[in-house]
Amino acid sequence: MTAKEKVGEEAIETVIAAKNRDKNEIVNETSDLLYHLLVMLAEQEIEIKEVVDKLIERHYDRSKNVSPD
Repeated sequence: MTAKEKVGEEAIETVIAAKNRDKNEIVNETSDLLYHLLVMLAEQEIEIKEVVDKLIERHYDRSKNVSPD
């Protein structure tokens, strides 16, 4: 199974755990999802810093009510 497929599988399992309001399962599935997201990013040669920078940019833009470039 590819990293992209694992991300999809774990995302679905995370949503199901949340729907069931099972805290332990949410933590387990979220950790699996984050792991496979990191693997997928590595395969795509995307550094986690790029994702963090995008999150910071979006948060800053929304808090200042400013559109991105």
